[in-house]
Amino acid sequence: MTFTHRIALAAVGIGGCLASLPADAHHSWFAVTDTDHPVLTRMTLTKIDWINPHTWLHFNLAGANGATVQVSLENEGIGGLRRAGFNTADDFALGQAYDVTYYPNRDGSPGGFIARIVNVANGRFYEEQAPGQPAGGRGGVIK
Repeated sequence: MTFTHRIALAAVGIGGCLASLPADAHHSWFAVTDTDHPVLTRMTLTKIDWINPHTWLHFNLAGANGATVQVSLENEGIGGLRRAGFNTADDFALGQAYDVTYYPNRDGSPGGFIARIVNVANGRFYEEQAPGQPAGGRGGVIK
């Protein structure tokens, strides 16, 4: 077997190994959320998953019958949040109330994608660009 054949065989073997690894596809949030009917509600932030490709913020929402509903909302990735002035997960205060506008899941499950989030206590906000606009949002403080 020649050197070239060995290299080719090694490349095929490596390619086969890589192809067998699980893939984590990046999805479009437009496909799974209803961008025509945003929801505005006040919720309490309970947990943050500071991960890429999108961060996740988890909230408790007081349901109509007094029961608490857990709502998980997808958000911009870490890079986009940093560009908007949110450098770490600690920039979102756990246990505080937020006014959240989000695009709900099309399947009716409690969750969706954040369009705008405002900390009720200090007015600090983040908002995603409108649907159809380039990715990335902006942040600031409502005075």
